[in-house]
Amino acid sequence: MKIKSTFFLVILILISSTVFGESFSQEGILVAPGSINANVGAGGALIGGFEYSILSVEIAELPFTIGAAARAGVGWSFNYPTVGAYATAHFALAALDLPEELEWIGNFDFYEGLGLNFTIGSASPFGFGWLSGVSYYFSENLAVFAEGCSSGSGAGILFKL
Repeated sequence: MKIKSTFFLVILILISSTVFGESFSQEGILVAPGSINANVGAGGALIGGFEYSILSVEIAELPFTIGAAARAGVGWSFNYPTVGAYATAHFALAALDLPEELEWIGNFDFYEGLGLNFTIGSASPFGFGWLSGVSYYFSENLAVFAEGCSSGSGAGILFKL
């Protein structure tokens, strides 16, 4: 039993050091200008979307990426699909100059967005929309995300195309 526990612990340490061992940011940015992201997920709704990163700006000496996103969602308890277009801003924790042992924290990317929604079949179909979320990158092109959005909320997988 002790050998199995030790073996399991060694495997767990090897996997976690591989997954959480390095930062995938470039100059403190995980979502670089020119990149295209696609995501799909589920939670309070079935959600999905795309985002194109347009430019990088510095605010208080910290890099932010500005982009344009489209999201769609269909909730489990309502039948009105919603689509939205948003202006987005991203901030990666890698920009904080973390110590080497905490480099993996730099793979967190926080984002916010504001825009317009269209709800198909609703009595008042047009409205202002929002999104707010966080992604964790396991590689340069693969992340998991959790997002709250006026088109629906959920968690899922994000791919850089």
